[in-house]
This record gives sequence, C-alpha cells and structure tokens, in this order.
Amino acid sequence: MLRLIGRRRRLEDISKWIYTAQRHRSGGCEYIQKALPSYSHQHYDSFPAQRRLQRRKHSPLILPHSHPHPHAEFSDADVISYFQSGVSHWATKVVTLDRLTSFGLPDGDSRKLLEYFTKTMQSGALSNPENFRYYQLSRLRMPPAESTTLDVIYSTTFFWWAARHENRKVLEQDVGIHSGTLDSIQNLVQLTDRSFPADEFPMARKTRRTVIMHVGPTNSGKTHHALRALAAAPSGVYAGPLRLLAHEIWERLNTGQIIPLGAELENSGKQPSPGSGLGGNQRYVRLCNMVTGEEQKYMGENVPLLSCTIEMLSYQKFWDVAVVDEIQMLGDLGRGNAWLNAVLGINARELHLCGEETAIPIVQELLKHTGDEIIVNRYERLSPLEVEDKSLEGDLTKVQKGDCIVAFSRTAIFRLKKLVERKTGMRCAVVYGRLPPEVRSEQAALFNDPDSGYDVLIGSDAIGMGLNL
Repeated sequence: MLRLIGRRRRLEDISKWIYTAQRHRSGGCEYIQKALPSYSHQHYDSFPAQRRLQRRKHSPLILPHSHPHPHAEFSDADVISYFQSGVSHWATKVVTLDRLTSFGLPDGDSRKLLEYFTKTMQSGALSNPENFRYYQLSRLRMPPAESTTLDVIYSTTFFWWAARHENRKVLEQDVGIHSGTLDSIQNLVQLTDRSFPADEFPMARKTRRTVIMHVGPTNSGKTHHALRALAAAPSGVYAGPLRLLAHEIWERLNTGQIIPLGAELENSGKQPSPGSGLGGNQRYVRLCNMVTGEEQKYMGENVPLLSCTIEMLSYQKFWDVAVVDEIQMLGDLGRGNAWLNAVLGINARELHLCGEETAIPIVQELLKHTGDEIIVNRYERLSPLEVEDKSLEGDLTKVQKGDCIVAFSRTAIFRLKKLVERKTGMRCAVVYGRLPPEVRSEQAALFNDPDSGYDVLIGSDAIGMGLNL
C-alpha cells in the first residue's frame, strides 16, 4: 500500500533556451512532428540549410498579457491583434536584449533590430497570408503550455524574421544593421533548427531498426521483458534517467539476476516471472560496464553490454539491442531532448522503449518517416493497486506493516522515520535519490525481507523508478 505525505527555472544557458524554443516549435510532447512533410529515406543523410530554414511546424503558446488567449475559432485577424498587443512589451524587456548580446550580437544592432521588429510587426506586415503562414501564427490557437512559451513565440518569430532573405536588404540599407550581425543570426537559426531532428543521426538512418514499445503501469513487467531481450543480445545498452537505475541494471546483469529471453526453453518451458532470478544464477551472468555522469564501473575490455544514464549514450556505436527506460520523459522540459535523441539516434537493430502509454503517439509521429518498424506491447499490472477511502488524517499510529510513505525532501524522510518508529515500534528503511546505489539496494532488500525487522519503507519519489518492492 502506498501512502503519500508531502507536497510538490529559469533556462540559464543557451543550449537549454535553444531546446525550449525548438521543443515548442515542434509542439512539445503533445504536438511534436504534427506537420511533417514526406520525403524519401535516402535523403536523410544531408539537407541543405536553406531548405531547412523553410520548414515550419506548429507550436503551442502562452501570451500572459491582458488580451484573452486565442481559441481555435478565433479569426486570423484576432490572432494577429493578439500577437501585436504584446510585441512591444517583449522587445523592450531587459532579458530580451541580454539574450541577443549573450549570443554574440552587437548591442547597437540588437537594439535597432528589436525596435524595427516591433515597428514591422505592428505595421500590418502579419496581415499578409504568406507571412501569417511563415511565422506560424496559427500556433497561437493551440492550448497554452508553460509560461516560458511567451518568450519562445516572440524569440523564434524575431529570429525567423531577421534571418529571412527577403528582409536582408532593408535591414542592411535602411536600418543600418551590419552584414556580420545578420550572418550570425542566420547561423544561429540554421544551427538550432531541429524541425527534422532525425537528420542529425545518419548512422541510425542507415539501419533498419525495429522499435518495440513496452507500455503499461508500474509493476506490469514491461521493463523486465525488455531487459530479458538485452540479456540475450550479443551486444546491447541500457539507458535510464537515474544513476541508481543504471547501477541496478549493471548489478543485475553482472550477477545473473536477469534471465535471458529464450532461456525458459532450456528449462521447464515455463515463462519466468519478473521477480525470478533474484539472487542470481551463474548461467545467466552477462558482463556489463556502467557509465554515468558521476561514476564508471568497468568489468573489462570489449565487454558487450553497457548500462548508463541517458545523457551518456553514444550514437556512433552499433548495438544489437538497446533499452531506453521511462520513455514518457520525452515531455520533460529540462531533459526531454536526451530521450528525443535516444529515440531518433540510437544505432541498434532492436530498440526497446519502456514507459507510459502516453508516449505512444509521440514516438509514432517522431518515427513516421524514418523507415523504422514500430511494435507496441501493452501490459497490465501484476498486482492490484487500490486507493483507500480515508487518509491517515495525520495519525501515524495507523501506519501498518508493509506500508511505504513517500515524502519529497531528505529532511522530511528522516523526520517521518523518527516519528513512525516512535509511534508504532516498527523499524523503517529509507530510500532517496542521493543514497549510494549499494545502500539503496540494501535498504530495499531489508524492506522486501519479511524477517529483517524493517517493516516500513520511507522514501522520496525516487522509489518510483526501478525499485522492486
């Protein structure tokens, strides 16, 4: 039984700002690749930059000023008026000018460009149907997303406008912008254009991949099935969101705790359950290295398997099987680009994606034109999950043997541990993200063992990823 107790940034560097802009240009996790035109497989290796500049898609927007947000039934004129009402405010913000100068654009040229951009947008230039389509103003009709999208809509429109070839002569001769400044803007637009991110991974595009999605709720065995395929592969990689997860998979592979796919045929013919193999079997040991941003564990040279955090993936190496965990994190604002790169860029014969069912349409849209085969396997919970009619109402004496209490800070975890042990007499195991992996596994094992004397688990939301309890 799970009991919840507790409650639950500014993009500071250019890479995160660029990703945010591109994420919203591609519609975030809800609208990604919705307007993808068709093109042939052999064209993936290279696309001229000028052609890439012409590709535009929809983006959801929030414009937090006095005008109500446009809805789907709003006319083009209403959308244009809405955009014009906020452009002056955006262009005169200190953060806007600071961003341009941080990108290496001269202060004087940046001020002139912002002033002329405001004047142009308010003068009726957007009334032209071609301009309305080019700057994708119809995206204003989409549902609002995060508050950062205000900056994204005006910023992307500004850069598209300043990089547009048709505007260059006026900007140089009439406004007095240096040609080098416009060249820099053109380069920024080209370098940050991820309208077709699949183009960036030519090795993966040359491989005919089978993408197998394992989707379902927690404790459904979805990741277990993918890991069995990994354990049976000549070469393979596991990539997850946490160092703790990478360590767990590394340990299970090296100790034979994962039964390879097909191994049941050598035994009784019975399908092993997700919990089987817990203790390890020498027959199933697979040497595996581990690489995270904080530590590396090497079992030897030329080891065929790797367990890593997703940011440490290599896109140059070929794998027979790759497993990407928590695929729904495609929609995460801070780290979602790592999952996007993994889906599009892993060079593997089989790519297993594990996570929530909400990721299915996103992955399907991303891979619509890559030539990859997509197979979706859905799973149901192996044990029931029920919500009680009443909460604990703050009475920790009601905590029972086998309960797990979730808090959202280390301070709260140890405070609850002390209170529960004092009021119930039961001992508590604790798990949180910054625990060393060995200690974390030990604490989980104590809770799982009915004879250990540790009857209650108190942890952070880290227990939601990878712990078998």
